[in-house]
Amino acid sequence: MLKGCGIMPGKAAPRMRAKSHKNERKTRIKNFEDMLESFSEWRMGNGVTRTTAKANCATVRAFYGHFNQTAWEDEKDTYLEWIEKYPPSSNARNQRMHAMRKFWEWAMETGGRKPGTNYALRATRTVVDKDIQKKLDQFYYWRISEDAVAKKTAKENYIHVRCFYAQHKAAWEKEEDEFRAWILECENPSDKRNQRILSMRKFWEWAEIKNARNSGSNYAATYKLKKTYRIPRAPTREEVQKVLVIMDGIMREKMNEKRSEKWSEKWRTIRNLGVIVLMACTGIRAKELLHLLPEEIDTKKMQIVIPCAKSKNRRERVCPLPNNKYLLQLIKNIKVLHASLVDNKVFKKTSPLLAGLGTGTVHKNSGMPIGTQVIWVWVKKIYHENKIHIRGVHDFRRYYATDYIIGCYERGRNPDVMKLREMLGHKKLETTQNYIDEVTVSLARRNANDYEPGQVALKLITDKTGKLKGKKIMLPEISLSEPINF
Repeated sequence: MLKGCGIMPGKAAPRMRAKSHKNERKTRIKNFEDMLESFSEWRMGNGVTRTTAKANCATVRAFYGHFNQTAWEDEKDTYLEWIEKYPPSSNARNQRMHAMRKFWEWAMETGGRKPGTNYALRATRTVVDKDIQKKLDQFYYWRISEDAVAKKTAKENYIHVRCFYAQHKAAWEKEEDEFRAWILECENPSDKRNQRILSMRKFWEWAEIKNARNSGSNYAATYKLKKTYRIPRAPTREEVQKVLVIMDGIMREKMNEKRSEKWSEKWRTIRNLGVIVLMACTGIRAKELLHLLPEEIDTKKMQIVIPCAKSKNRRERVCPLPNNKYLLQLIKNIKVLHASLVDNKVFKKTSPLLAGLGTGTVHKNSGMPIGTQVIWVWVKKIYHENKIHIRGVHDFRRYYATDYIIGCYERGRNPDVMKLREMLGHKKLETTQNYIDEVTVSLARRNANDYEPGQVALKLITDKTGKLKGKKIMLPEISLSEPINF
């Protein structure tokens, strides 16, 4: 042992080796940061801003930090795994690919990397030619303004056309074979195939109208859109009533709280309940409902007026309100609270009736329309806790349509397809007819007196265990809410 310290000479070696590894790691990190600094200066020398150069450096640092690689090793597999975490058309994937492409390009120029090892050059990106991009922007605004389609539809068409030209890099007049191969990638029939055909058909149609393409070169016009048959799953009356009973109980619990700081929770609860009840009682779309002003929901005339600017098909329509005391009282309570929030300058007079409270404790940007996802997050917990098979907020609109059809058949009447189409606001009559056809078939099957599969097996079970006793669950009626004083 060494005198004065009590440490054996052999015991000091591991500590010295650990210190040496730590110093080597610090040196590698410093060298890598110096490399990134040189790369950033090279990027700014190519005409990009300092912000862009810093963003590229942060992406490169994240790549090498994620895989613990700071040497010039073969990163092809790790790079492909890194970018495959995002879909092909996402901005995050494009940013990663662009940053690594530029970094490896700089490395080859400075001699730090062998030629042909820029793996980011081989990956496809949703980047198109400047001429095509300019036409895409014009096509997008043409679809909204002149074709009168929703912004969401125009955006979907825009994305499909962009992906086609980015993937195949076709010339303006030589896309027929590539378009055919692109369509064959999808199942037949499928929604993806139909969307691709429709998007390219509309894009080439626009190009012919604007004299940017020769007539007769719309290769997508000869392809037929094949229908994909899906039964619209609608919740039953019992499920909807159960949901409303649970939500009404939550609302009553919140309204009975006397703490003043809970006013925001009271508003969110009664607002979310109002969205569900109005959708189930009128069949209105959630997006249309969430943009309506207080005066557009008229309880005196018992109607909801949807202006053309807020309607999906850009056509004004009127939804009748059912003469239900609970519904009318709920709307009055929401309007009372909305007026109180306007008086306290939380909302503006032009704020929608079912507006959001914004973000933060100061409710920044309050009074703006909310999205359907806000409602879905709130009700999703209720569905799962009570094992209710409702997949989304839109199911309440489907319930309204199917309940109308079933109610007509129960009274010995045929449902009026034109009336239902007007109430739902469908652009095509076939969409409304699908509801009637599916409900008619399901009711016919339910009332059939022929042999039911499995009834022999059930008879064997009842013979052994005795008569099956089924308990009918009686759901309580929704009681009238008292006026709320805020």
